[in-house]
Amino acid sequence: MIRQILDLEFVVLDEEIFGRGDVVDLWQAIDSGAKHMNKKPVLVDLEKLRALIAGLDLGDKKWNEYIDARWLNYVEWWDSRAAYAKRRYQTLRCAMVISGALIPALVGLRELQVLGQYGWVFAVASIVASLAVAICAGIESLFGYGDIWREKRAAAELIKSEGFSFLQLSGNYFQYGTHHDAYKFFAKNVEDLIRNEIKDYIVAVTPKTSGSDTSGSEFFRSPAQRDDKTVTS
Repeated sequence: MIRQILDLEFVVLDEEIFGRGDVVDLWQAIDSGAKHMNKKPVLVDLEKLRALIAGLDLGDKKWNEYIDARWLNYVEWWDSRAAYAKRRYQTLRCAMVISGALIPALVGLRELQVLGQYGWVFAVASIVASLAVAICAGIESLFGYGDIWREKRAAAELIKSEGFSFLQLSGNYFQYGTHHDAYKFFAKNVEDLIRNEIKDYIVAVTPKTSGSDTSGSEFFRSPAQRDDKTVTS
């Protein structure tokens, strides 16, 4: 009640000094600034990227559609995959850290017989915490969320950077006068990035065992080359 009275007094005072219209504009500006500060930054703004693509003068609208269907689609896909793998990886790691920290504490409480005859509760809890550590570690090792997160994030940032270099005609596209002239070189670079990412992804999800080929080159050989052990990667 007191706060409402004070707010009312401030509003009356502001209206006397600035006028009613100025007070409304002031509060709207404050509200807009607060909303802007609370807005989370977005790495991939698909609407803005689609607007930039649609505004390119490539001489053929199909080329704009190709950029949307190929480049932007992979930017969105790899970004979402990186975010998904990051959430899973960090969730599992947090569970492992918390459970691992609880184990010695639970064992110590059991030995101190804090609950007397109910000390078995700490024993059961320590067993559950140990199982949680083992299960989370096994899941993370099986699915490789950490490796996938790092690999997909790197791929997403590389292909996104390539697209912005093309849009701004900078970097490798500096020598081209128009987007029309630079399009085919851009398309080639995008396809090269996609092919390289496939190889990196296979390496990321391949189990790391001693004596096995984890370079990923085995997947890019013809059947005849795979059978011929004299062929080197």
